[in-house]
Amino acid sequence: MDQNYSEYFTEESDRNNKIQIINGYARNTSTKKDLAFTLFDNSIYSYHVSGLAEFKIQSRFAVTTKHYSTTDELRLSSAFIEFRLLKDWIDVSGVKVKHKTKRKFKLTVDYDQPEPITLLKTNDYHLYLWFYAKTGGSVNGFKIEEMPRINIEFKKEIKFEEFIKYYELIKNFFSFCISVPITSDEIEFYEHSKSTLKKHGVKHQNRRDLILSDTRTYTKQTTLQNRVMLLDYETLKGQEGRLIQKWLELNVKYEPVFKLYFDTLYNPDLYKENAFLNYVSAIEIYHRIQNPEFDGRDDSYRRELEAVLSEITTPSKRSWVEIRLRKRKEMSLFNRLKDIVNRTPTISKRLAGDELEFSRKVANTRHYFTHFNQADKKMAVTDSKGLLELMFKMKIYLQIQILLDMGFQESEANSLTKKAISNWFEWNR
Repeated sequence: MDQNYSEYFTEESDRNNKIQIINGYARNTSTKKDLAFTLFDNSIYSYHVSGLAEFKIQSRFAVTTKHYSTTDELRLSSAFIEFRLLKDWIDVSGVKVKHKTKRKFKLTVDYDQPEPITLLKTNDYHLYLWFYAKTGGSVNGFKIEEMPRINIEFKKEIKFEEFIKYYELIKNFFSFCISVPITSDEIEFYEHSKSTLKKHGVKHQNRRDLILSDTRTYTKQTTLQNRVMLLDYETLKGQEGRLIQKWLELNVKYEPVFKLYFDTLYNPDLYKENAFLNYVSAIEIYHRIQNPEFDGRDDSYRRELEAVLSEITTPSKRSWVEIRLRKRKEMSLFNRLKDIVNRTPTISKRLAGDELEFSRKVANTRHYFTHFNQADKKMAVTDSKGLLELMFKMKIYLQIQILLDMGFQESEANSLTKKAISNWFEWNR
């Protein structure tokens, strides 16, 4: 470290154990040279016993090759992001292998770099796929590795905190598409835009590396088959910009819904009860935002209500009941679920079965795990297998609502979710 941090290890720091910036040097094991780094958003944990103290520093982000004194100093103009499983999602390759097998075995490898693929272009940034290949070899063999990367170029330099928001949105989009939680360990970025470089008469700029520390759980799979993806690239092809733009708009409109969905997706070790409750809450919040005027009073409800009210013969008592019914605005979970299920009758026929029975089962299970009233236990699903299945169905219903709001028809959403449903035992979170 390039300064002494013992001043932070005080009683005051035990109460306020946050240090925004730590600068230091570390030995690069590849180049054998010292490497400058800055740690952002640091937490200090201390433990005292028998006069001895142990300190641990945990950082959320690290930037290499340069020191910064504040987060405001760090600005980004472009970034390359290598997401896990992105290669399987795009399924585009420039590698061509030719075999000749006469008397001698000959192997020819050609690499024709694919053209960049624009995913979204706005007045503020350009989001696209960029491809590269690298080779490696040893005494016993030769290897060529091809990787796609997400590149985002901003028209103007943006603050570090703003970039992290973009990163989370992009990462969440691909986790939604691939249907399993993915991440990126390291991001290559550049600080200055082309206009800034031109202004200062500079042609090149130094590469920086952003290393992220994330305690959430991501898939350990190294390959992914098309059959388990919710939205592969072929499905988006030709309408990538519209769909991604719609995705960004939905993230604003349904912010608490997306937060619950991805908090659950990125934490597969949650108890099934908690995961189920998260998905049910997300569905309920979604319905409340999408249908602010929903009263749950369909024709059957109105007929039954009128039949009940007709039995009240005293005008004053009937008026009293009607006034209080009009003031009752918050609909029950059962009514909201029934409306969600009815939105997609084709899908619900195989996913939910009987709409009333399914809606009651979900509502009763939520009520039991929320209030733990033993009288309600017999109407709830509490066994491990049944609860896992119910949790999965709520996740699928949430995905369906998002697909519909992105512009897909029910028939398309039905086809897309069939893959997820048929493989839910393999990818159940």
